Amino acid sequence: MSRHLSAEVDEVRFISEDHFILTLIPADAINHPLPGQFFLLRKDSCGDDPLLRRPFSVLDYNNGKLRFFIRITGRGTAAISRSAKGDKIDILGPLGNPFPPPSEGERAVIVAGGVGIASVFPLLKRESQKGVLLYGARTARAVYLLTEIEETGIDVRVSTDDGSMGYKGGVLDLFRDYLDEGGDGVVYSCGPELMIQGLAGIMKDRGINGYLSLEERMACGIGACLGCVKEVGGRKRRVCVEGPVFNISEF
Repeated sequence: MSRHLSAEVDEVRFISEDHFILTLIPADAINHPLPGQFFLLRKDSCGDDPLLRRPFSVLDYNNGKLRFFIRITGRGTAAISRSAKGDKIDILGPLGNPFPPPSEGERAVIVAGGVGIASVFPLLKRESQKGVLLYGARTARAVYLLTEIEETGIDVRVSTDDGSMGYKGGVLDLFRDYLDEGGDGVVYSCGPELMIQGLAGIMKDRGINGYLSLEERMACGIGACLGCVKEVGGRKRRVCVEGPVFNISEF
């Protein structure tokens, strides 16, 4: 069950010019977020600009602290990035449908692009024994959180568009190669819209089961405002409550 409450900023740590990790300490107990769920955040001191909270996937929740991996895209995220230790953040969550666990004996094939790594990050420890992560970025400089990813022990395979790290090409090419080499499993993915559309096409063509998380702007987080409605498989869906995680059968 989601809760609306205040949280205190513990740390803002930049890992690039426009990407940072935000660590929050909620003022009261929250339900433990499941992999793929998200929170809506807004800095209390912002007044009415921006008015609405912003959605962010949970990187992890340990020892009473929530962590989020955030890319600065506008006024709201810029304001959060300027937070100092002790500042207050308005939070609502956890929200949304999570990634379900694979069936017994089934391998998790985790496909991530860009900041979509945040949504699937909680899966890495859970699936570290037999899972594989296919992580795509434009360049080596855009491969974020790699040290933390490697510390989970999962099999990591990186692709970069320019070949500056790992496989040269897009993550969808890496995924095709993985399949062509006999790899299988249930897919878990989050990333840019074009990546998700392309991945869904490959999965449907090859009869692969899996779950795709959609990135979308949101306002209320409870399905009332219809601000996050997106067409999924020819049907209008409210991403905040019917997603953000959808089974491939729904595409």
